[in-house]
Amino acid sequence: MDIQLRMMSGMEAAACIRQQAPQVLIIFVTNLAQYAVEGYQVSAFDFILKPGDYNGFAMKLARIYKELEHRSDKGSVTLKTKSGFTRLSISRISYVEVRGHDIIYHMDGDSIVARGTMKNVASQLEGHYFSLCNSCYLVNLAYVKKANKTVMLSTGEELPISQGKRKQFMAQLARYIGGTI
Repeated sequence: MDIQLRMMSGMEAAACIRQQAPQVLIIFVTNLAQYAVEGYQVSAFDFILKPGDYNGFAMKLARIYKELEHRSDKGSVTLKTKSGFTRLSISRISYVEVRGHDIIYHMDGDSIVARGTMKNVASQLEGHYFSLCNSCYLVNLAYVKKANKTVMLSTGEELPISQGKRKQFMAQLARYIGGTI
């Protein structure tokens, strides 16, 4: 993002972005080095000074790539299964089901069984847009196609919403759709 924009300053735009999407990497492009200190107020990831050179730009891109790689690694869980350990990308999980002491991680057309409790799973997936539709199912809100008395997932599966969880589930779904969580 450039520091000097027509409608508002790049710093003002970055502050608006931060309010809506705190995880976004913001890199300022400017010929005014004095703005670097101000950039810390909006958690700028880096600065590129104009005119840039290829080597400096390539170095910044490598740093950005490394940061994105590091962040995506946080988007996975390691599960203890009967056959050992499995690393699973959180974004692939459509929902998690508990049956007795088995935790079943459902992905499109596939599932992985691990041991544990729904409480531990919910804690582990906190901050990744999952919500309990009843005590047996923890749903990835990104997979919800429609919801009323049941939740229809984009994978074609339909899960019941319990009376006790309906209000909280629907509120979290509304906030997810509205982009406020």
